[in-house]
Amino acid sequence: LSIGPGLGIPRAASVPFEMAVAPYLPEGSNPALWMAAYSLGFFLIALWLCLNPGKLVDRIGRGLTPALLALLTLLFISFLFRGETSVAAAQGGYQEAALLKGFTEGYNTMDTIAALMRYTVLAGVLAGSILAVVYAMLSYMGMCSSGVYPVQENGAWTLRCIVYQVFGGTGAVLLAAIFTLACLTTCVGLIN
Repeated sequence: LSIGPGLGIPRAASVPFEMAVAPYLPEGSNPALWMAAYSLGFFLIALWLCLNPGKLVDRIGRGLTPALLALLTLLFISFLFRGETSVAAAQGGYQEAALLKGFTEGYNTMDTIAALMRYTVLAGVLAGSILAVVYAMLSYMGMCSSGVYPVQENGAWTLRCIVYQVFGGTGAVLLAAIFTLACLTTCVGLIN
């Protein structure tokens, strides 16, 4: 229950809302109402993607995942050319065991829960390699911005600052798309 309906599936909608939508809501708006509307749309799309399991691989493999990778690559390349960089000293657990700390923090994103589907070894290596490149890009942007922005509890706040710095106010749409697509693919995997 905690992998699916108790934790993982609801979290798949709440994370992109909290990280990419809630900070940009109009002043005085009702966040609970916006969260309900966002969640309804999010889960209707997830339901549509899951209704025909035979087309699931096509929908995610040919649509959602390439779109997510393209958006992340656009963000990374834009950051390389337009991002403000300043690397700060390592903080806390990252000072002595950065790889171990980063690995355990990665599990907190619940990426592994969505990986409970059956993959071939080749697909697993390919997916793992692509995921490693994605996390390397995100880590590089976070490292290069560590002296630009104050240290926060999680990297989503820093990512929001980077997107705003590189793309301005319209970057909120890019960030919302990245978070939504990432969490939507996880949600669809958990539902199936």
